[in-house]
Amino acid sequence: MNPDPGPRFVDDLFARLLIDDAWALRDDRSFSWWPHRVVQRVRAEEAVGENDAAGSRVHVETDVLFAEAITLRQAGVLADLLRYPPLSSLVVDREDGVVRLWSAVLVTKETAPVALGFLSASAALQAIYAEGGREGLEDELGLPAATSEHPRSGARPHPDGMLELLRARIAPEGAKASRFTDPSDWIGAAAALQPFGARAEASPRGLDARLPFLDPLEGTHPLGPRASALLQGRHAERHPEMGTGVFLRLFLPADAAPATADVALNLNAKEREVPFAIDATGAWTIESPDASFAFGALSGAPRLCYVRFVPNALHLPGLLSALAADMARRADAAREHLHEVVSPE
Repeated sequence: MNPDPGPRFVDDLFARLLIDDAWALRDDRSFSWWPHRVVQRVRAEEAVGENDAAGSRVHVETDVLFAEAITLRQAGVLADLLRYPPLSSLVVDREDGVVRLWSAVLVTKETAPVALGFLSASAALQAIYAEGGREGLEDELGLPAATSEHPRSGARPHPDGMLELLRARIAPEGAKASRFTDPSDWIGAAAALQPFGARAEASPRGLDARLPFLDPLEGTHPLGPRASALLQGRHAERHPEMGTGVFLRLFLPADAAPATADVALNLNAKEREVPFAIDATGAWTIESPDASFAFGALSGAPRLCYVRFVPNALHLPGLLSALAADMARRADAAREHLHEVVSPE
């Protein structure tokens, strides 16, 4: 039996999205399909590892704009949109001349069931955002909206029914109280960070944690505000389109890198190239932390920040612990690759 989970997962994702074959192209490890005026692509990388530990990184990306290069102002607009990401980031693919919504998950036998729920929701939201926001972005940025036709079926005259997912399921669940309020879940999330050398504390509003990041200055603590990354989880805040759920935000130290939109977008592009964590259904942007006296956080100047929002519709028991641990992995990877995106070759 082939231990590579990629092809099976791609087939399962195709089935979950209820895609009409007339608007798709498929092969063993990938498919492209046309939910309406843009193309969405799904591909599974070759697996690494053996037996049940074999893992394949599966990507979903949707064309949004055509752009061979972007200005700093345009980068700022894109980064600002990612403060409330649609389970995806925006990646500027300079080689192809396209701005895309992108997400990915590392699929193993163990992670596949949860990954399927997250990546199918991400795929649907990418299509919804790409279709619904293309004209507004075109006007705001002065860049042409991406458009594509199926090579045999031509232009799709009407949108796929999957584009109703936000209105029909996610938004109604988001109109209810957050499902991420159980104190035991937040205590579990704080405990999940201990193996990463973190100082973490659960509270009624969620989670605050400090993670090692920079080498501390002489006489300072590695988990002090200047040297450490700050992780905050909050369940009271609402997403503008998806409503209630949970936000997790990973703030890099102010001294780590310039807090600029181009660096944030470069980090998104780097994550597409190199896996930072198991799940990439959030985005790097520029954001200010929530004030937390005990953790030395002031709501002041914005910083480089990775934002993950999980809507109520995707709540699962024990999910917060997995989310927190994955954000800690991302901090480790960002520390390793940050110099490459601040001064790329």
